[in-house]
Amino acid sequence: ANSIFRVLVLGDAAFPMCPPRTAIIARFKGLLTDHGMPLRTKILLSLKSIFQLVNQGNNALLCTIDDLFFNAYRTCQFVNPVFIVGGFRTGSTTLHRVLALDEERYVSPRFLELCMPFIWMHYLLDAFEWFDKKTGTEITLTLERALQAGAGPDVMARHPMSLKIAEECDVFFSTVCWSGYYAITLCPLAETWEGFGGITHFSEGEKA
Repeated sequence: ANSIFRVLVLGDAAFPMCPPRTAIIARFKGLLTDHGMPLRTKILLSLKSIFQLVNQGNNALLCTIDDLFFNAYRTCQFVNPVFIVGGFRTGSTTLHRVLALDEERYVSPRFLELCMPFIWMHYLLDAFEWFDKKTGTEITLTLERALQAGAGPDVMARHPMSLKIAEECDVFFSTVCWSGYYAITLCPLAETWEGFGGITHFSEGEKA
């Protein structure tokens, strides 16, 4: 019902956060090919990928909440956007973090906006922060510690992460679009990653 509402009433995609078809085909084709990967690993990665696709119904519903109650984002304009593009360990993250410090001239996505791209969730997090200040609880801090624990000390040492500091868009590309450099962490097959690691392989419609 939500998908029909999105298409007929909102005039939008039924599943706005679904990975591009090119990436979906490439991932499952890679998982079904013999790369010497243990069968157990293949099964786990396949189940994880299937869960992500099945979960698109929930993602679409969360997007609809934004479209109904916080739809001002649709009229936002990007003025003179700056794109930082680089390979692994070339300093692109450092450059991005330095530019993000200049809040008068630059607006950068934060981790919470990339891992939770729903406006209503940001309001909920603001409410948690307000509640923490009023009651002395540590709801927001607990969420942040869970994020950092999930990343692990090795990753945190090389790539500091926090809910409200600038974060690179590869987080969004890899988890939602199944593309970008870090997609290989979700599907560690070199040949497959090369196939959908860059959006240049996508069709014009998928790029849009």
